[in-house]
Amino acid sequence: MKTYKSYYIGVDVGGGSVKFGIFADDNKRKKLIDKFSIKTQFREKNAEKLLTKDMLDAIDSYCKDNKVGMTNISLKGIGYAIPGPVVNNKVLRAVNINWNKNYNIVKATKERFGNKTKCVVFNDANAAALGEFKYDLNSKYKSMCLFTLGTAVGVGIIIDGKLVEGKSGAARGYPGGLREHPRDDDGPHRLAAAEGLRSLLRAGLPALPPVRARLQPALGRA
Repeated sequence: MKTYKSYYIGVDVGGGSVKFGIFADDNKRKKLIDKFSIKTQFREKNAEKLLTKDMLDAIDSYCKDNKVGMTNISLKGIGYAIPGPVVNNKVLRAVNINWNKNYNIVKATKERFGNKTKCVVFNDANAAALGEFKYDLNSKYKSMCLFTLGTAVGVGIIIDGKLVEGKSGAARGYPGGLREHPRDDDGPHRLAAAEGLRSLLRAGLPALPPVRARLQPALGRA
């Protein structure tokens, strides 16, 4: 088994599950070498603290299992993608997982893994947009929008190579952009995304051809 000097973990927090991606430095680029997930436990009280403990316990257990040679020492960074507004690495709220107050997940992470482990927090749609832009689209496009379809619908926006976060700290804070829509029988994801796409186009932000083509049938009904 090949081992690396430095490992990083990306944590995608969703309403149904929390997904973990294990990355390692490989020729100056982070390489995905393993992944796993746990079920998101919905709590009525102290949801942010209890779910954070679940996630940190899962990472701790993975380090101890040492499946890919990663230990607490070689773990250099953890990044969280949260379904809600994030400002200065603090989660303001996340309705789908019942996080309803300003929560410092960075502090909780460093208390477990130490100050040497770098920790960053992003809105999930913003994180997805940054990842796609940096590793797939940067050489071809300078502006883009990316829709995330999960427990809610979000959009991450890149303009001239820079992330547009909005005042609220989430992609949905962009003026004229897409708000998060709950999933129900009257609001399918495609219609919700089409509403957002239409408002973005009216605001003058061009959509990538694949996005426009995929949502075109729903644009007339949004």
